[in-house]
Order: sequence, then C-alpha cells, then structure tokens
Amino acid sequence: MMNRIEFMKKLEMLLQDISESERKEAIQYYNDYFDDAGVENEGMIIEQLNSPEKVAQTIKAGLNEEGENGEFSENGFTDSRFEDKKEVINESKSDQRNQSYTKQNETKKDDTLKIILIVLGCLLAIPVGLPILCTAGGLLIGFVSAVIGILIAVLATTVGLILGGIGLIGVGIVKMVAAPPAGLVIVGGGLIMLAIGILFLLLSIWIMTKAIPYIFKGITDLFRKIFNKKGEKAV
Repeated sequence: MMNRIEFMKKLEMLLQDISESERKEAIQYYNDYFDDAGVENEGMIIEQLNSPEKVAQTIKAGLNEEGENGEFSENGFTDSRFEDKKEVINESKSDQRNQSYTKQNETKKDDTLKIILIVLGCLLAIPVGLPILCTAGGLLIGFVSAVIGILIAVLATTVGLILGGIGLIGVGIVKMVAAPPAGLVIVGGGLIMLAIGILFLLLSIWIMTKAIPYIFKGITDLFRKIFNKKGEKAV
C-alpha cells in the first residue's frame, strides 16, 4: 500500500489536465484531510479514498457537474463523503486529549497521596525510632570512648614502663660502682620493666592496627545488616 506522499504525488500528476487553481484547491483539500486525520490514521484514509485515480475521477466529475461527491464552491473544493468523517475524527481526538488530561491528573493525585503517606509514616515512626536511634548512638559513642580510653591507658603504661626501666638500668649501673650486688638487682629490675614496656608497646601497636579496625568493621557490618533487613521488609 502506498503512503500519503506517494498518494498525493500521484493524485497531483493525474490532475495535470485541470486548471492550476482548481488543482491546488483539490490538493489542499485532501492534504488538510490527511492532516486532520493524523499520521496514525493515514492508512485508513488511503483505504477509504481507494486510489488516486478514483479521487482524480471524482474531482473531474465534480468540475464537469457529473458527480455527486465533489464540488467547487466559494470556499473551494469539498468532498461530501468525508465531511462527516472529519467531525468524527476531530471528536475522537478531543476525547483522547480529555482522557490524557484525566490520566495526568490522576497520576498527580497518586503522587501527592504517596508523599503524604510517606510524611505521615515518618512522623509516626519518630516516637518509636528516635529513642532507639539515640540509644544506639549512645552505646556506639560509649563503646568507641571505652576503646580509645583503653588505648590511651595502654600507651601511658607502655611509656611509663619503658622510661622507668631505662631509669632503673641507669641507676643500677651507677650503684654497681659502690655496691655491685645492689646495682645488679636494680639493673635486673630495670630490664624486667623495660621488657614489660616493650610487650605493652607491641600490644598498643596490635590494638591500633588490628583490634580497632576489626571492631569498627564489625560495627559497620552490623548496621549494614540491620538496614538491609529493614529495606527487605519494606520491599
């Protein structure tokens, strides 16, 4: 089946034997009819018109006052077969526009209702969720503070033991000049303190590099699981 462009070109070619003004009016009439019908109805219009030859015959018959369908008046060429159909098409388009407008309004109302329900849900959740959130936040802050406090205590003990051990070793060495046995005891005590300080230093390094990252990773994973479960329930 030919399309609109092919149909109108063929029709214009078949109307070469009538006057230019009459040909333009006829071509304009059928172009307007296609425009009014819309692209989606193009195939239906071509089927109704039958063929360019049939339309050209109708136009020429109207000009010769031999046909009943086409005529030229003061308003130009008209084809009575399609005047009622034009009104039906226009009414159909108007109904489609009204339906589209109605759907848009309904969609806007649905979106507004969803927003209202979400806001109400948040307001209702505040009395329950806020205390839980505050409690969880307090526990988290307390836990982090405790970890930091332990780390500070271990670091302070480490520094004290190392400095104390070094000091005792120095005193013991001096003491060994006057009283070697007492000096040896003091040096031994200093070495023990220094060894314990080194152990605490290693413990501090382990806490900073291993324990604290592991603890915070566990807390992050816990909160992630909680929120993921809430998301799954909501879905």
